[in-house]
Parts: sequence; structure tokens; C-alpha cells
Amino acid sequence: MYLKLLIIQFFNDLLQQKLRAFLTLFGLTWGTTAIMLMLAIGEANKNQMLKQMQAFGQNVVSFWPGWASKSFKGLNKYRRIKFTLDDVNLIRKFPCVSKAGGKVNAGNREVKYLNKEIAFSVCGVEPDWTDLRNIQADNGGRGINKSDVIRKRRVALIGNKVKDELFGKKKPIGKYIYVLNSPFLVVGVLRPKYEASFFKEMNEDTVFLPISTFMSMFNRNYIDNIAYRPSNLKKNKQTLTSLIHFFARIKSFDPDDKTAIGVWDMTDSDKFIGDFSLGLQIFMGVVGIFTMTVAAIGVANIMNVIVEERTKEIGVKMALGIKRYIIMLQFVFESFMFTLVGGIFGLLISKLVCTGLRIMEVKGMGKPEVTVYVAVITTVVLGIAALLAGFFPARRASKLDPVEALRWQ
Repeated sequence: MYLKLLIIQFFNDLLQQKLRAFLTLFGLTWGTTAIMLMLAIGEANKNQMLKQMQAFGQNVVSFWPGWASKSFKGLNKYRRIKFTLDDVNLIRKFPCVSKAGGKVNAGNREVKYLNKEIAFSVCGVEPDWTDLRNIQADNGGRGINKSDVIRKRRVALIGNKVKDELFGKKKPIGKYIYVLNSPFLVVGVLRPKYEASFFKEMNEDTVFLPISTFMSMFNRNYIDNIAYRPSNLKKNKQTLTSLIHFFARIKSFDPDDKTAIGVWDMTDSDKFIGDFSLGLQIFMGVVGIFTMTVAAIGVANIMNVIVEERTKEIGVKMALGIKRYIIMLQFVFESFMFTLVGGIFGLLISKLVCTGLRIMEVKGMGKPEVTVYVAVITTVVLGIAALLAGFFPARRASKLDPVEALRWQ
């Protein structure tokens, strides 16, 4: 019954202070919406970035040969460093490496199907390299396997752009394309995946061949890229350092020469993305909290006005014997009601905006949603704002002298 009276009193105060109440609720709604959207979008961006990195290849280290920028043991600088398939096999023998594979590129080459001839990127790959890089065939097809490499088969895995431009709506699997006038049987089409835009476009525009077939056809003895996965992620830094020193010894370059071997270490990408996203969320959350603080000041302001207007009423209640803590709780409750109503409006707006963003599928944003994590953080912030906004006006009301309050005009 008493709760019902408090709620009725709250709405009466709203009607008496329409403009102040509207501005206060607007600030609370805006603050709640800002916090929720910033946290939701930050979480969605983090998940999107993780998907992209995992699509590139989870816990993978990729490196490629460069050039010697320093003279070493009588050898001139500016020498090209070269990798071979034998080097890949040496890496496989390292106890701290679970899998390794190589790749070689030919750049853009004319690829022909019937009367269509278009330039696409052509490369030779080992099956382990495609596994590490998460390059998989879509349903109904297959990728490059070990048997293809051993037997030097003329088979090809093609990207979706190659399929669309050469075959249109036709099914490419089982049909032949020509590279350097040599026929290759299409055995699979690349499965679409989330990936950083540069690599996504490169793979969509690529024809993958068995590395042995490729090297024979293009008369290549060297490879352009090696990827490996460490067996122990915690010791990967030591593993990578050991590999660089090993190659420095057999390829004759200074192990401190940063241009001799290019390295892209993806093993700590999850931590990097997590730290980056956390920093972004903290920044956006702080902005939302500042907005909420302004709204809380608005709540405190309107509660002070209400205390002023109801001073005589407070005096009557005290004269009738109502305890001071009851009066204090009444005003704290009203401040909670302000934040509750503003929070509900903010929640509804946030849900609508997140739903709209998911429907529109904004590129690079992921799928923002108001999760339990977002809701809990926002609830805590709202609770603190309500407590701070209502406490001081409520304490002021509870400390009024009954006699002076009754004299208030």
C-alpha cells in the first residue's frame, strides 16, 4: 500500500515539474542509450575482429623471404633470401612446430574457360598451408590434398570471383580451366569466410594449384611464403627466435637483420584484439558515464526542487511522528523511479537501434546486441547514479526542522 502511494506521489511530481522532468528523463534515457550502444557495438566489433583473424588462420605464424640489409661473413648486402620446400620440411622437424606448409605465387596469369580468358592470381600450395590458413572448399567440392601434390595432378581450387567471372551461374566443379594452355580440373570452390579485406579479396581472386604441379609448370625452385603453427603457444616467441637464428645460419644472414625475413605472428592476435576492444569499450563507457553523470545532476536538481515545494508537507509528516529515515527513503525511491523510467526508455531505444544495425548488416561492425554483460554494467551505473542523485536531497529533506518546515510558505 505504501509503495503504491510512493508511485502515485512520483507521477504527481512529474506532472507538476513537466519541463524539468522531461529534460531529466531525456538525459537519463540518452545516457543509458549511450552506455548500452557503446558497450554493445564495442563487443560486436571485438567479435567481428576475432572472426576475421581466425579466418586468416588461428594461432598461425606466417613468414616470407626478404633481402639482407647488412653485409654478413663477406657476403654483400641487398642479397635476396630464398626459401625452398626443403626448408619447409626442416621446419616440420622442429619439436615445437605442430604443422607447417609452403606457398608459391605466380602473380596474375591468364585463366581460360571456353571463350573467356581473364587474368587471376595463380599460386601453388601445400595442403598443410591451406589448412593453416583456413582455406577450405565449399560443400560439394574439395581442396588440394597430399595425393594431388605427390602425383602432380592438374587440379584446381578456385575463389568465388573466379567462379563468378568465368562460369557465371554454371557449376564449375568437374569442368576444366586452362592455365598457360594446360588443362586443370576444377575440384572445389573456396568457402566464403570472414577475413581481413585485403586477404579476402586476394583469395576470392585466386586459383590454387598443387605446389608440385605449379613448380614444374612455372619452372620455380623457390617458395614465397611459409606458415606454421607452434605446438606450445606459450613458447612461441622462443620458437620463432630459434627459427630465425636457424635460417640465419643456413642462409647466411645476420639474425638481427629485420629485412631478411618478414614475420606475421597471429598467435597473440586474440590477446591484442581483446586488449584493443577493452580499451575501446572503456573509452566509450566513460563517455556514457559522463553523460549519465550530467543526467544524475538533473535528477538531483529536480529532487531539490521537489523538496523545496514539499517542505511544509515534510513538516506535517514529521509532526505526525513519521520517522526521518522514512522521509529519506521516500525521496531516494523517487530518484530511483526517475532513473528506472529513463533506463527503461534507454533499454528499448538501444534494443531497437541494435536490431536495426543487425538488419542493415553494417560492414565491419558485426552484430551488436544488448547482452547480459551490457545490461549488468548499465544497471550498476544506473544504480550508482540513482543513489548519488537521490541521497543528498533525501538527506536534506530528512534533516528539516519540523517547526521551521511548518512555517514554510
